[in-house]
Amino acid sequence: MKIFLFFLGALIFVFTLIMIGVFIYVFVRRNNKTVDDIDSYEDNFLCTYKDVLKRGMKYIVEAEHQWVSTESFDGLKLSARFYPCVKPNKKTEKTIILFHGYRSTGSRDFCSAVQMYHENGFNVLLVDQRSHGKSEGKLITFGIKESYDAVSWVEFILDRFGETTPVFFSGLSMGASTVMMAADRNLPNNVRGIIADCGFTSPAEIISLVAARNFHVKSKLIIRILDIMCKLVGGFTIYGINTEEILAKSHIPILFFHGAADSFVPCNMSIRNHKAAIGEKKIYIVDKAEHGGSFLVEPETVSGALREFFERYGDIL
Repeated sequence: MKIFLFFLGALIFVFTLIMIGVFIYVFVRRNNKTVDDIDSYEDNFLCTYKDVLKRGMKYIVEAEHQWVSTESFDGLKLSARFYPCVKPNKKTEKTIILFHGYRSTGSRDFCSAVQMYHENGFNVLLVDQRSHGKSEGKLITFGIKESYDAVSWVEFILDRFGETTPVFFSGLSMGASTVMMAADRNLPNNVRGIIADCGFTSPAEIISLVAARNFHVKSKLIIRILDIMCKLVGGFTIYGINTEEILAKSHIPILFFHGAADSFVPCNMSIRNHKAAIGEKKIYIVDKAEHGGSFLVEPETVSGALREFFERYGDIL
């Protein structure tokens, strides 16, 4: 009996250590110094677009901008690069707030977009999401707490430009889910529209899918244990929030993009989000585009869709 209890205790101890390791791997902040290293993409989809990405990153660094900050609802300092409109016109000036993906950076995820927005009359706010870059935070919450940060950034823009200034959200991957979840956070009417590129439907679903696909772990028990750890350590749950349910209540116009060849977030997730949305909406599925690559593969199609979206909703209060 003693031997059995010893081995049972050892098994529980080892399992607990494994779960702590998994929790740290999935949720805890770490430095990703190679994310912006374009030259390291040798066998990656992005390798084909190195020149485009490098030009975009060069613009992000060299264009006139300043680092700004605001405070999150839970007391964290959130940081972002702010690019003032090149040709300010108070009648047409708009701001777009960009939210990058999981363990990524704004300069990587939006290096193809910042110059386009900036030179077409937008103030651009390129956010470091909590627990990334210069923003404070120890845990990544897959868009849950990040969606409240989106509200903080809107308030920052309204304080700076007034209560009637038009604001758009744009997010990629986890950033897309962040801005879709933000639609449930009592956003002001200034938020005229949302652009969601390859977003997932819920933290629990994407974590379960990646665990099964990449690590051959299909146990719902493990996801439930991770959720308990999230509650105990971070004060959030990966269950109970779903972008389909949120968009089924939100009337904010939304434009979806997703690469048909996305091997990380299934294209079907954007299709489901689009189907659930009750507001004005449009979706573009881009053939041959992998995760976050729609603009790279079909820049004219994506630019045209964005232009139409902004013209349609930019002046509506």
